[in-house]
Amino acid sequence: MPPDNPLPDEIISEILSPALTVADEVFSDTCRVSPFSNYSESTSAYLVVCKSWLRVATPLLYNVVILRSKAQAKALACALSANVDLGRFIKKLRVEGGYGAPMHTILQRAPNVSDLYLSFEIWTPDTTDGLCRGLCLINPSRIILREASRKGPKNRMVSNLVDAVAEAIPKWDRLTVFDCSNEDNVHPRAQIVGPLVQAKRLHTVVIRSVGSAHWMSLLNLLFHKCPLRAIQIKQPVRAWHLMQVQDPLKALLRYTEAKDPIALKDNAPELEIAPSLNPLYSPMSRAPAEVQDAIWSRVLFFAMSVPERAADPTRNDIPKRLPLLQVSKMFHRLGRPHYYVHLVLKSWCSPDSEWIRSHWPRIETLDGVSMRSSGMSMDSFEALAKCSGPSLLECHIRVFEPATPASGAMFNPLTFLRKFTWQSPATFVCSEADTHSNALPRLEELRTDAEPSFVKMLSLINLESLRIVSFSQPLFDNQFFEAHGNKLSELELVFHPAHELNNILDLCPHLTSFTLCYYQEQDTPPEDILSSRKPAISLVKVTFRTFSMDKDMLASWEQFFMSLSLTSVPNLREIHVPCFEWPTTEREIAKSYWVRWAETFQTRNIDLIDRNGKKWRPRLKVGRRR
Repeated sequence: MPPDNPLPDEIISEILSPALTVADEVFSDTCRVSPFSNYSESTSAYLVVCKSWLRVATPLLYNVVILRSKAQAKALACALSANVDLGRFIKKLRVEGGYGAPMHTILQRAPNVSDLYLSFEIWTPDTTDGLCRGLCLINPSRIILREASRKGPKNRMVSNLVDAVAEAIPKWDRLTVFDCSNEDNVHPRAQIVGPLVQAKRLHTVVIRSVGSAHWMSLLNLLFHKCPLRAIQIKQPVRAWHLMQVQDPLKALLRYTEAKDPIALKDNAPELEIAPSLNPLYSPMSRAPAEVQDAIWSRVLFFAMSVPERAADPTRNDIPKRLPLLQVSKMFHRLGRPHYYVHLVLKSWCSPDSEWIRSHWPRIETLDGVSMRSSGMSMDSFEALAKCSGPSLLECHIRVFEPATPASGAMFNPLTFLRKFTWQSPATFVCSEADTHSNALPRLEELRTDAEPSFVKMLSLINLESLRIVSFSQPLFDNQFFEAHGNKLSELELVFHPAHELNNILDLCPHLTSFTLCYYQEQDTPPEDILSSRKPAISLVKVTFRTFSMDKDMLASWEQFFMSLSLTSVPNLREIHVPCFEWPTTEREIAKSYWVRWAETFQTRNIDLIDRNGKKWRPRLKVGRRR
């Protein structure tokens, strides 16, 4: 039979190495939150692609082993017991807990461990007995110790592990690198420093920062007792930190200099441009004027970041545009249309000003929601609509209340508007005579604070292109949805007990995404919020947006989640609750309500999503013996 993969093993190894390699700075990371507390697909998935990938990827996978739970430790111990060759592949071993008796088996069957990471943040009922008994079975050249913060655990299991490390150090005759670069800059324990000094083998010490008297005392002690060659400092070092380091030690320091952002800004080197061989040279001087204008206009289009501003007009990391307009009269003439095409307003001016009359016809994107004032006047908005109607594609605006009710006719000129944010307490005359039914013909996305008369006025317009709607205040009737619900694909509503929402999916049968916000934090939606007379087959994502969820609310939310009717949403795949994030340690996972709810939903093929957009991936569990 032909081979399952015609490529040589060496080529496959080169292909898989980037995906299976763990960077050393990640392996040795001692921050509070482990860099491996992610919820992506396990790299072991590469091994089940085909036999040749299994053969080549197995050594790569076992080269660096990360243990974050008892179940992982037990599974690894079983694998090493079944195949003794696997243990020989392990070169780096990161153990983020105690993990009981299986750790003895792992260390017993992994004789080639050169880099060992241990954590002293171990909470009961986790145990370190197997780890303590197995440390003398290996001989690492580097040890990385994760010390807990001052509020960390102080129990017998931690004490036993510290004693076991101290007892093993004299036997580790290859140990030359000691990494104690804890995030809180916690000092290494005296029980461990003593054997390290007595062994007199260290040639490299890794710490997080320098400066304190305790660290200077420790470094001096190691310098005089051990053949130190390098002291690596992870954090950038400022000049005044080095003033506390004695001269013999300074020669051993390996660090990066801290850069002052203010000094960098003030003292940034200027770009040196070679002088032109012909100081009178003018680019494209022989080309027709219209060709020069077309080329320079295109250059300015990109130099003034027009595409970036079109994607997000509020970005503040884009270079200033005004200096480009000051280069020459030609740049000023050609650059002004690009300058005013996407605007973010910080303040407002009179609609009769020359500025408005001359520049509004060019505006495509206008963001006035971030204005420092309460907004613009209704007269100014009407002037904006009349001047910018043929060009305005996106408008986000705040308008203060006029003296008299407004007319919906002001929106008639906005024939190309696609995205519209309207924040205003203004009331509207809601009659067919004052509202053109074909206004806003291309509006696709609407966000508003749902002033009742404004919403009622919108109900009288056709809005054939409308697909996305967000209301930031509660609605108390269904008139808008009766008029436009059949068009909507995405909807965001504010829940209020006074508004019956149990028929919202009947009014909006084509929703793919439904977001429910909360008028009051203690509210939970009704259990039949996702019920409808006909199945809502398009709905795939539901978001429950609340700012927090304290312990007093957990009981009511648990009742809601466990009783939530899903029979009307057969294709629902995600429930997003952006007020939490997944726990990162085995101890936190065991106590988490969210994990329990997520695993309940997964039995229905639905993922629970946290504030970071991550879905829960079930952890490996310890099986029960039969």
